[in-house]
Amino acid sequence: MAYSPSSIGYQNISVFIQDDIALVADRLRLTLGAKEEKSYFGGMQFQPNARLLWTPDNINSVWLAASKASRTPYLNETVSSAIALSVTPPSAATGFLPVQAVISGNRNLAAEKVTSLEAGYRTQWSPNLSTDIAAFVNNYHNLSQAVFVNGVATPAFVLTPVMHLVVPMTFTNSTATTQTRGLEISADWRALDWMRLEGAYTYIRMNAPPFDGINTDSARLPRSQESLRCLMDLNEQTKLNLAVRHIGNLPTATASVPAYTAVDANMIYTPHKGLELSVVTQNLFGQHREVSNGLFDNQTSQIPRSIFAKITWSD
Repeated sequence: MAYSPSSIGYQNISVFIQDDIALVADRLRLTLGAKEEKSYFGGMQFQPNARLLWTPDNINSVWLAASKASRTPYLNETVSSAIALSVTPPSAATGFLPVQAVISGNRNLAAEKVTSLEAGYRTQWSPNLSTDIAAFVNNYHNLSQAVFVNGVATPAFVLTPVMHLVVPMTFTNSTATTQTRGLEISADWRALDWMRLEGAYTYIRMNAPPFDGINTDSARLPRSQESLRCLMDLNEQTKLNLAVRHIGNLPTATASVPAYTAVDANMIYTPHKGLELSVVTQNLFGQHREVSNGLFDNQTSQIPRSIFAKITWSD
């Protein structure tokens, strides 16, 4: 990886303001905010947000929210001059030479933007039980993607370190819009004085541009995810946390990950004030596959069972 120029100095400036307005005392509240950011790479970004909260009584609340946010480009996307990507093995189509894709930054790359709309409802069924439900829609614009220079793969012949072909690429902003929408439901129940249960369910759908052979459908997400956590205070010094999570299947254009269920456990022991000993186990009952995203392809890998211990000391 190389950068051009090799060193660079820049500054980012941001200003944030927020006002909390009581439209109806103790019942209806409006929160307005805005962030103005001047970035060396992304330029000027105005990011407003608004939230309306209605509490008709002491146990129910309804809220609506709208916001805009931006992600400024990374150094790799703007000032890099050479980032080596995946290598395609030799074949008859490539003249029996390996092909190395090399991507360079784009100083004119614009910031990615998202517009979010949310709505939610919360109720306190009892002092020990509460539930939340929220719906959301996110629209993404100007997403960064890799493209061939001049729009066509034009390989160059290189002799060193071995004979191979180099395909130059760069970054640009997608003109397509990606949308996610979904629903989240959660519950918090203190079943006993020493035991607390937390459950959550998420359903999400995505509308994204089809796989183009270069940029993987990395934004694809499993449609459903469920989780259940049990937090237990076994005594004043010992805590045991158990978590079960189920992740739905993840089909992509180049790889597929089946649904899986994983169990994690964490035991914490505090023998003295400031000293904490913990043992963490992940994927307690076996390994599962996950997908890692990159250019050209999605790679799946096995996530094994793991266990580790940690000692924490604080004054």
